[in-house]
Amino acid sequence: MADINQWQFPRNEASKILGWSNDGRGMVNKGIGEDIQEHSPNLDELAEVSPGDAGKSILALSLSADVRNFLDAAPYVATRTVLKALNTAKDLVAILMESGREGVFHWEAGDYSAHIAADTREGVYVKADGIASTAGAWVRQFSGPASVKWSGTVGDGVADDYPAINEALAINTYHKSGVYFPDGIYKLTSGSPKVLSNTIVTGEGKGRSILVQPNYYSYTRPGPYVKESVVDWNALWMDVGTSNVEISSLELRGPFYQSSDAGYTSNPVQNWPANNGIHVRGADYQWRKGLPISGESFNIRIHDCHLEGWAEDAIQTDMVTHVWVERNTMDRCGRGGHRGYSCVHAWTQFNSISNLSPGDYLNEGNRMYGVEFTRQYIAGVRPSSDFWVVGNRIRNCLQWKGMGTHGGQRGNFLFNDVIDCHHGIGIDKGGFTTDHGISPPSDMKVIGNRFLRSAAGDPTEGNGEGGAGHAMFIVAHDTTDTHIGRNIIIADNICEGWGSENLEGATWIGNWWGVSFLNNIYRNSFGTAIRLRDRVDGLNIGPNSFIGVTRSADGNQRCIGVESSTVYGTIGPQYVENTDGVNTLTFIFLANHSAGEGVSLQAGHRFKGLVQKTNIALNALASPFLLTPVAAGYFTVGAGGPTTATNAVGLTNPTWESTGVTLITLDETASLANNVIPIVSTVGSGARKATFDRVSANQIRVRTFAAGGSTPVDNSFSLVVWAF
Repeated sequence: MADINQWQFPRNEASKILGWSNDGRGMVNKGIGEDIQEHSPNLDELAEVSPGDAGKSILALSLSADVRNFLDAAPYVATRTVLKALNTAKDLVAILMESGREGVFHWEAGDYSAHIAADTREGVYVKADGIASTAGAWVRQFSGPASVKWSGTVGDGVADDYPAINEALAINTYHKSGVYFPDGIYKLTSGSPKVLSNTIVTGEGKGRSILVQPNYYSYTRPGPYVKESVVDWNALWMDVGTSNVEISSLELRGPFYQSSDAGYTSNPVQNWPANNGIHVRGADYQWRKGLPISGESFNIRIHDCHLEGWAEDAIQTDMVTHVWVERNTMDRCGRGGHRGYSCVHAWTQFNSISNLSPGDYLNEGNRMYGVEFTRQYIAGVRPSSDFWVVGNRIRNCLQWKGMGTHGGQRGNFLFNDVIDCHHGIGIDKGGFTTDHGISPPSDMKVIGNRFLRSAAGDPTEGNGEGGAGHAMFIVAHDTTDTHIGRNIIIADNICEGWGSENLEGATWIGNWWGVSFLNNIYRNSFGTAIRLRDRVDGLNIGPNSFIGVTRSADGNQRCIGVESSTVYGTIGPQYVENTDGVNTLTFIFLANHSAGEGVSLQAGHRFKGLVQKTNIALNALASPFLLTPVAAGYFTVGAGGPTTATNAVGLTNPTWESTGVTLITLDETASLANNVIPIVSTVGSGARKATFDRVSANQIRVRTFAAGGSTPVDNSFSLVVWAF
């Protein structure tokens, strides 16, 4: 019992605290002083500590700022004015609290005179009062890109933010961390910001980081402008010789931007020169300003931006080697989406480009492209080359072409969707005269694209051409060896709904050497699916599908039109389906025909519906349509019928009509009834005779006679039918 009692808690005692007994066998009341001190010898040392002079001084201070100063802690400064006045012998770090410019600054010794001169708005570099900038500066400490807010932008869509933005871009030359646009609408009232080399510009994307350029250069119309007087207005621009620039996640609004379709109806975009969302200057600018044509830019990448309402092009890159334009949206611009002058190693891919209008004023509305790689027409200026146009969606470019090149070399147009443009793609000459510099296109690939045209023809579209144009317009300068286009592969494309009364043909090819054309699908072409004109050498048309050709007012309804005697090549097996149940479709039409025409036709074509093979048989080269045997057989005829075919091919069951008369129906229909040429002879002795009548393009009537040739008689006969 005693053991149990010794574990009981003791009664409370004044000035005591509860603790373990010395022997560890229970709880006891202990004195606050001596008993605790006995078990805590370090308290003796603590008791001897004196606060000292420093401690007494700190305890005597009443303001937190005074305490920070005493301890050499970083001061909080309300404005840059206060920052400049700090004692840099004592304060080496400061925290700026100024609205929009908050951040940590370090005092850095060294020559910062160039930095200070460039950063007049004190976004990153701040000069201290009474200290030369050659001795040091307050330098903002940050990771990631520098915010344009630090340079004093307002971002309310009203204030002029151009000076602050231009300076924020300029000082990137020194800190090299990039430039960032936080949420806001930045109006560029007084200028166009310039991006220098080695700069990354980024923001928060469409609807959040918005640059607005309200200005454009205009002049009294009609008449051409004075090119030297043109003032360029852009959201961002780069000079000739700029390198290593990346621009992303911005919305760039031009002077004709409207917030709704109704706004564009009442205030349509106008075309004026030198008003581009992003412009990399080159030969075109130098030509306008009368400057020497020289220099190039390198490594320019523009991605994930939205550009809208510009009078000329959304993006224009000139004389750039290595340029990427990727995943942007471009809408409602006056002349184009991305136009590349003399670009080498360029990738325009995965962009959405739409609603381009009204086209180039100086060229009566044309020269408008969703994507175009061209050159300034000046002798000695290089063509665009080694470019890739991949996976773009181009829509509503009714004034001219969805995509193309003038004089480009080694170009690739792959897996794009081109919808409701005047022409789908144009691969054209790159100069017209010696002064321009003749630049024929060469080494092109047009593969896997969808060219769709469903919009009704507009009399004003295509420079007044007045209706849907061609899905593919492949025409070089002329027929001379120095000007002709060379080497093109056109494969695996879908072309639906192209051509009109004024512009027959879903595809037009002329003045090319080396054309490989296969595995394309044509639906509902107008007048003619493929037109081959002028000079075409080395033509190889492999398997394609032609489904439906609409008959023109002139009566043209053709799959392939060979419109020149200087077209040389081979046409392989095709699938041809006429969806018109009334009119006959001509598979291959030979116009302006001569004995030297150089198109050979291979066998194995498949026809469905009302199809005429060709309009004429005369051809200097081999063709399955030239007096080809289409039917043959041996026919026994009993007295009074019937006629029975034995080992017969190419015809249906013969019909005995009367004594000595049998109607033969061919499986294949010839081009004309007169192009059916039967060879018939009687079987047996007795000098019996056989003749024939042509009934139609797929029927003949065989007549057999007794000796003398006047009395009909039932007699067996052999028949071979040639036709074309």
